[in-house]
Amino acid sequence: MHIFKHYQNVISQEEISDGKKHDEHELVYFAKINDFSILNNLRYEDQEQWSCKFLDNKDARSRVRKTTFSDGTIEYVSTLKVKTTAVVDSETISYNEELSIPTTEEHFNLLKLVAKEGMIKRRFFLPIKTKIGDTEREFLFEIDVFIDDENNYKKWVKIDLEIPKEDRNLLDFKSILPKEFMVILQSPDANDKSIASDQKYFLSNSKREDYDSLIKDDFKNITTYIKFLYEFIFLTTK
Repeated sequence: MHIFKHYQNVISQEEISDGKKHDEHELVYFAKINDFSILNNLRYEDQEQWSCKFLDNKDARSRVRKTTFSDGTIEYVSTLKVKTTAVVDSETISYNEELSIPTTEEHFNLLKLVAKEGMIKRRFFLPIKTKIGDTEREFLFEIDVFIDDENNYKKWVKIDLEIPKEDRNLLDFKSILPKEFMVILQSPDANDKSIASDQKYFLSNSKREDYDSLIKDDFKNITTYIKFLYEFIFLTTK
């Protein structure tokens, strides 16, 4: 049986919106997919998310996410993420402390309006069984496929794997992914012209530009009105 079909009903535990703080330890890789039909039998959900960073703390950000599930239901979640570090086996590692709560469509739309950028993506879920030592373990890979301005998939995808911090150096990420995933990188390669050297390749523009333009138009209209009012008063009282 094809590995994708065998695991298509496994459920993700990625986002827990219970209002409690959770530690997020994950490995992030990037891969190139030339034939997206390999994802056809995987469970997926559509995600649109927008973030704002805090001026006084660049390691903290507020994010809202709209998730549309395969049955058409929609969920809105607000998350606060704070990047922090810890020492594990004499190695300093970075991870996120995060807290998520359910929110509303109004909250989502308002933060989207003021956010400069976000992500519009389709997340596929790929569970894979592999051995660590003598123990067989199952891991759930989250494969984010990004959509360009013409509603087509971008060739590069981002792969997240949430993993217990004590296991992060025990898993051979590249060897257990299916062969269809090509050119697997731990970070985007600046030498490859098909992908940016930073996360901007995966980001979407928000409606902030439209909002700024609207504000400028309103300001221009107000300025014109004030000028007209001043000239009217000056001329009629002269």
